[in-house]
Amino acid sequence: MEALPEEERAVVRLHYDDGLTQTETASRLGVPVGTVKSRSHRAHRRLGELLSHVGGSGAEVAGR
Repeated sequence: MEALPEEERAVVRLHYDDGLTQTETASRLGVPVGTVKSRSHRAHRRLGELLSHVGGSGAEVAGR
């Protein structure tokens, strides 16, 4: 997680740690829902790439 840019890390943490929806995350961060979706997508893609060495192509790790 620490390898993610702060904006992406905040979106992931609010969703997984705090259980917020994308709409709630957008409200909390003061950004449009589309921005939350974009940041979430980039974060999951980046995490998949970072974890691909663990035992897969990265797509499986990222839930795709």
